[in-house]
Amino acid sequence: MSPRSAPVSVGISSSAAFLHCRSASFCPPELSVSRVTVTLEPVPESPPPKPLAFGASGEAKLPERNLQWDSGSKPFFSSSATGDAGSRWLEIRAPGTLANGSWRTCALLEAGQYRFVGRVQTTGVEDDASVLAGVALRVSGGGATRRVSAAPAGTTLSYDFIMPTLGYVELVCEFRGSQGTARFDLNSLKLIRNSKSRG
Repeated sequence: MSPRSAPVSVGISSSAAFLHCRSASFCPPELSVSRVTVTLEPVPESPPPKPLAFGASGEAKLPERNLQWDSGSKPFFSSSATGDAGSRWLEIRAPGTLANGSWRTCALLEAGQYRFVGRVQTTGVEDDASVLAGVALRVSGGGATRRVSAAPAGTTLSYDFIMPTLGYVELVCEFRGSQGTARFDLNSLKLIRNSKSRG
């Protein structure tokens, strides 16, 4: 009589069984993945920024302003607003040592010629040309064409500049000095478009 073959015990780990299941033709459909399709929704494009709008008179009010400590000792900044019809001002005060500070705002402008205008009042600002003490209106990157130290209430400053192409410009209300205070009349600060490029 032929000797009977002893039964063989084969141990299959649970992980091996899982792999076998995945390769078998009878694998349950929930474990069989043939293709995954991912649909990406297009990201909507943001509308292009609009240039600063000017009224029929060619004037535009300016966006909100941010203060900046430019150099020297840090000046004191303050502002006040009592409504559209009331007094609204931006103030910079020297700390007793030479300081240079400014209120600034940015605007997107079309090509053309512009004038930055506003009223200012100073109190106790020294007349020291060696440190360019005084107040001025200008644009970032451009030197002031007029700087005054003694400015009684209602003194008007202006700054003319040209935009060769559409672009952003930073408008600056600047104070420099070691003593005194400069107060810019927020209601009077505006931009005037003298001409618009026909390009």
